[in-house]
Amino acid sequence: VITYGDGRTEDVRAFNEFSIERAKQQTIRLRVAIDGADIGQCTGDGLIVASAQGSTGYGVSAMGPAVDPLVPSLTLIPNNPHRARRFPQLLFPLVLAPTRRISVTVLEREKRPVRIVGDCSEYHDVVHLEAFTDFSRGVAHALRFVRFSGAQQRFPARIREKFIGDE
Repeated sequence: VITYGDGRTEDVRAFNEFSIERAKQQTIRLRVAIDGADIGQCTGDGLIVASAQGSTGYGVSAMGPAVDPLVPSLTLIPNNPHRARRFPQLLFPLVLAPTRRISVTVLEREKRPVRIVGDCSEYHDVVHLEAFTDFSRGVAHALRFVRFSGAQQRFPARIREKFIGDE
């Protein structure tokens, strides 16, 4: 769920990831909470919230983990974080249970505007994002939705092929 600067909200969906990115040259400042618990700020180029399927794309290029698609999870990946000592910072990726609710609030939005890219859609003038996995049709359906035939055999080979290479 995205909240815009004028107070409107929009229910948006993405299969791979949401990337919260700076819309101008200046770094952005975000306040991050997981299930309502404040975990500090993230200052830098952005923050990626990815499913296991989305973790091997933009998430890996931002030094996040490559998560096996059979592991239902959400990853939270800071993109080029700025290491300021003045406030608590999220500097490393987190792998979370898919039932977690991630809340991201844009700080100083007038000075440091952001855009959110969710798969192929782009959103501007955003002040808040609530990211969560939709289990409204039940856990079995949600897990079935993310499984691919042969994924157990393909994932290790694809990791080597895409990221490690041959000897």
